[in-house]
Amino acid sequence: MSRTRNADLLAACAWAAATVLAVASTDNFFVRAAMGVPLIFFVTGHTILRAIGLVRASLIEHAVYATGASIAACLAGGFLLHWLGHLTPLGWALWLAAVTGVATVVARIRHRDAAPLFTSLELPNLRIWHAMVLCGAVLVTWGAYAMAVRDEAGHREFKYTEFWMLSGAPAHSGTLLVGIRSAEAEPRRFDVEVRIGGEIVALWRSIAIEPGATWTRELAVPPGVAGQSRKAEARLYEPAENAIYRKVSAVVPGA
Repeated sequence: MSRTRNADLLAACAWAAATVLAVASTDNFFVRAAMGVPLIFFVTGHTILRAIGLVRASLIEHAVYATGASIAACLAGGFLLHWLGHLTPLGWALWLAAVTGVATVVARIRHRDAAPLFTSLELPNLRIWHAMVLCGAVLVTWGAYAMAVRDEAGHREFKYTEFWMLSGAPAHSGTLLVGIRSAEAEPRRFDVEVRIGGEIVALWRSIAIEPGATWTRELAVPPGVAGQSRKAEARLYEPAENAIYRKVSAVVPGA
């Protein structure tokens, strides 16, 4: 097998080695992307096709096959790297470089020396139903993307209105601090009720809070008698829904 016939394989191995060095030596996004994208989407797949002898005469057709083979190698590598605990940029670079190197060795052993010759750069003939299927796929993809963007914009995972009540420090043992921090998407009104021993000791109605705003109040409460602590309970009501929105408690220390 001539050196000319293997020039593409040698270039693929050189590119894979350069990608590993680039990823290991710098964390610059543009450098890593410039070296990694060709390796991920073409170089690795090309050497795999050379190894199995599935090389097309058309460069465009071969590029499509190579992209699919590269993605398949990435999928397999994802499972392996996850199992090894090396799902990192360097781990990916080493995996793809290893696949490229092994595929190159196999290709040289099997003497697949007709692969680098591409005789056509023309696109395949497209019929009307091909174009219809392609347009349908594009529309479905864009529709799914638009729905995902809309759902993401309206999704508020782990965002909720905070409600708390804290007993005062030893120097201020006769106080309770009640607070609300709104995480709602629009202004809301709340009612707050504080009970000690089943009796209402404080009540605030129609507290208007803007999104992201915080409301606090300090409440003076008498300490428990004979050294006995008491439990204070605060409830946050949402008048519009006529329901308890949050409920918290604190301990009022005894005298």
